Amino acid sequence: FSGIHNGVAAKFRALFNLAILFIHCRAHALQLAVISAADSIPDICKRLSTLKSLVNFINRSSVRLTLFEDIQSIFRNNHIKLIQPGDTRWLSNSLAVRSVVHSYQSLLATLENIYNENNEDSAEALGLYNILSNEATAFIIHTLQPILDTLAVLSKCIQTKSADFKQLQDFISSTMLRLEELKDYSSIDYINIIETIKKLSLVSSGI
Repeated sequence: FSGIHNGVAAKFRALFNLAILFIHCRAHALQLAVISAADSIPDICKRLSTLKSLVNFINRSSVRLTLFEDIQSIFRNNHIKLIQPGDTRWLSNSLAVRSVVHSYQSLLATLENIYNENNEDSAEALGLYNILSNEATAFIIHTLQPILDTLAVLSKCIQTKSADFKQLQDFISSTMLRLEELKDYSSIDYINIIETIKKLSLVSSGI
């Protein structure tokens, strides 16, 4: 849409007037900023790549998917559908990360069960289990959730047809305040995340 040579704005200017003002979509600009920020942090890129492999591994087999759903029932969790992280619509990753965070214990148990079956899927299950059970991985994935959720809400607000500039300005200010809060490692968000990871370590027997 906004390509220098083949974008809509470039074609309009070529056909009509170079003085035509083109205002880039703010939601798309936010998306590009988030992509740029994430791409500059190798640990985030690595963990999101793991999530893609994990979701694909579970979802591509009806047997593994059924096992995952059964284990969620055993843990008395709501059945959560795993969502594949996206490359282009980066802020949609908030849904993907949330689905993994809310089913983390069930995912670990599912991978452990698949590994113990000693079949052709065991090696891949072991590799994913070892990454997912790593405390650094668990911390990064759990930390991404409140950050991405905050930015995803802002993105939706920018795209709404009813919002005016004053509302958007106020919402951007509140989003910035929330992101500043998330930079404080002593905040309740991180205390809860650390407690959650400790519980995951206790229930994870290890392979």
